[in-house]
Amino acid sequence: MQPQLIREKVKIPASDGALAGELTYPFEGTTFAALIVNPHPHMGGRTGNRLLVQLAEALADGGGVVLSFDYSGVGESDGPRVDVAESMSQFWKTGSAPEDPRMVDDAHHAIAWMTKTTTLPLMVVGYSFGAYAATLALTDAVDALVLISPTIKQHDFARLQSQSLAKLVVYSDNDFATPQSNLETWLTEFPQPLETCRIPSGDHFFRGHENAVANACLSFTEQLSGVALV
Repeated sequence: MQPQLIREKVKIPASDGALAGELTYPFEGTTFAALIVNPHPHMGGRTGNRLLVQLAEALADGGGVVLSFDYSGVGESDGPRVDVAESMSQFWKTGSAPEDPRMVDDAHHAIAWMTKTTTLPLMVVGYSFGAYAATLALTDAVDALVLISPTIKQHDFARLQSQSLAKLVVYSDNDFATPQSNLETWLTEFPQPLETCRIPSGDHFFRGHENAVANACLSFTEQLSGVALV
């Protein structure tokens, strides 16, 4: 029987006001905390994203206190609304958008909020652009990092070369943004400790493979039991 899950709306102080967030956790038996850092809003990066919802529920079922949040100016989060046409134009031309630095700053604030709210070991899960934002926002308070379809063609992940925390990389074999061959070459230069999980027949959005991604992340927390997360 799955544990009863509690969902609690929260506000996270940030540079442009408050970020709208939701904590998902079991009624009892929490052993770790997890923060989910969304993809870019132009690529489905909202808290209602199906993959993100299933991921939060799976981690909470496994004993996690899980925080999901929307970036500034997205959903119910405070902050200036995005000029979508201009932002999308820049995003597709260069792989980045004018509001990207603000979203990295949001990830900093979310990590800080989690470390003040709970003393449980903290795992940060970044998906797509969120993997990049999570990497830049890392602090010593983070015990483990999960990168789902990291955007290695668009962004610089060099900061990870100096990070010795436990890491999991989840990727697919049919991803237009993160091609398998590019990623696997990149992984050969990736610092240990490292776990990887390739989702066969997946794509950048993992449609129909949400459970496989969630299970990989949950399995990662179980492997770390007694090492980094407990």
